[in-house]
Amino acid sequence: MSNNKKSGGLGGIILGLGLFLGAFPLLFLNEGRAVQTARALDEGAGLVISLPAPTIEQANSGKLIHASGEVVTEDILQDQMFGISTNAIKLKRSVQMYQWEEVEEKRSEDKNPTYSYKKVWSSSTIDSGGFRQKGYNNPGSFRVEGQSQKAGIVTFGEFSLGGNLIDMIDFYSNLNVTDENLAAVSGSMKGLLHLIPNGYYLGKASGAPMIGDHKITFSQVRPHTMSLLAKQVGSTLTAYTTTNGTDILMIDDGVHTAESMFKAAHTRNTMLTWAIRVGGFFMMYIGLMMCMSPMLALTSFIPVLGRVVENAASLVAGILAFSFSFITAASAWVIYRPVLGVSLLAVGGAALFAIVSMVNKEKKTFAPPPTPNAGPTAPPPPLPGGGQG
Repeated sequence: MSNNKKSGGLGGIILGLGLFLGAFPLLFLNEGRAVQTARALDEGAGLVISLPAPTIEQANSGKLIHASGEVVTEDILQDQMFGISTNAIKLKRSVQMYQWEEVEEKRSEDKNPTYSYKKVWSSSTIDSGGFRQKGYNNPGSFRVEGQSQKAGIVTFGEFSLGGNLIDMIDFYSNLNVTDENLAAVSGSMKGLLHLIPNGYYLGKASGAPMIGDHKITFSQVRPHTMSLLAKQVGSTLTAYTTTNGTDILMIDDGVHTAESMFKAAHTRNTMLTWAIRVGGFFMMYIGLMMCMSPMLALTSFIPVLGRVVENAASLVAGILAFSFSFITAASAWVIYRPVLGVSLLAVGGAALFAIVSMVNKEKKTFAPPPTPNAGPTAPPPPLPGGGQG
């Protein structure tokens, strides 16, 4: 038993060390990506040509253009099994199944977790074979799977859109399913379905779902007005590559100016940058906590001491993770914006120095007083009466 615990602890330390070290390149590369993207967007915003309509002009060949207009298709997309037929750019069938889900509950004062079970709608199978308690069984597979399809020919004014741009068009709306669709259902599903909003219910009654029941719904991308930013190549549109090698290819629902589309792209870049920064910080924090897990395990048997040590370890890990994250990001900025990067490094280094100094000060505070140097032995005090008899 002890060997298993030791190997588990060692595995946790190795994993924690991997998380901690892996956060450094993630954070460093993220800053470079953010700067490169921002520069590419600024370059694109400075040379984009906005057209009053999506028309082909030979003078714009190879240039970054912007236009708003109708994206249309004449294709009819069909889901024959469920009687669906619609003129759309995309058609999607979504399926959910009613299943058992295991919920783990662990309280700090309990060594062993407890498990409860609830019924949920899920778009993927939940394997009940690994449940801790028996009697909660899910079907091993769906009776019908979800699927997506797209039109073969889609146009934007005078331009033809390639598959990559069609894939980017994901502005779905619900498809209304009627009794006429239900009557056209064919194959093994015929006679087994009930109408629900935007689709069908496969089961006895939608108001009282049972394990294994299915909800099958449909959504579509209808021809409508969109705005695009892309490079004109003949009668097609593709990604525009900036001088730093970054591709610009944007599509948005509705009418938008080129300025607003670039501004939105800058916002997305900032949000992604901060999401990765926060993710890198938590990678470091979790990694450090996992590396300290053996120490926490040793003190966990004494409730009061265990909580104190755990809180102290969490605080130290948080401070170190923040400091290392900050310094790593600042190091990347030295390459792309040296003045700002050096300034940030100075701030991060000063913060880390202050933390180390504070820890050393705390050590000295709790250290035992030094033993005085041994000097000449003092003579014993005289006996009462001078010590004479």
